[in-house]
Amino acid sequence: MSEYQEIHASGTITYNEFQKYNSYHSKKTVIAISLFSFFSIVLLGIIIADGSYFILVPFSIILASIVAVISILILVTAFRIRARREYNSDFLMTKEITYTINDNGITQQITKKSHNFIEWNYIVKGYEDDDMFRLYVSRNKAIVLPKRFFTSENDLTIFKKIISKNINKMKLN
Repeated sequence: MSEYQEIHASGTITYNEFQKYNSYHSKKTVIAISLFSFFSIVLLGIIIADGSYFILVPFSIILASIVAVISILILVTAFRIRARREYNSDFLMTKEITYTINDNGITQQITKKSHNFIEWNYIVKGYEDDDMFRLYVSRNKAIVLPKRFFTSENDLTIFKKIISKNINKMKLN
């Protein structure tokens, strides 16, 4: 293999892929809010118990568990609704995207006239999931790159090598 490598990946992000990206992206928020509600209610039960720990604390733990599950369901539903609205309102998301990936960075081409070049040092953090890569260019904006966009396992391997070479180890999770 030569020192300079370039690969191409292309495809259209489906609604299900965008939904998965959104669930990966919002997972920490859902967990944090659920844990906060759980521990807040348990703490409130302990404060209110005033000597009746054996009765009120188990009750507050059960109540806190129920509230945490309900908060998870509400948050997941809210994030799905938001993702559906975002996907349906973004005209460019439903278009085929072609990526050219090399040691200089990633070039996105959505239409013939629309090119976007992202240098590697602009990537804040990156994640590899079972079915996609998420390369964040800001806290809430990511390049979503499904693995099915790559034409071969060899291209996927080259992509991983380019990423590990150009993105700080600290940024990859």
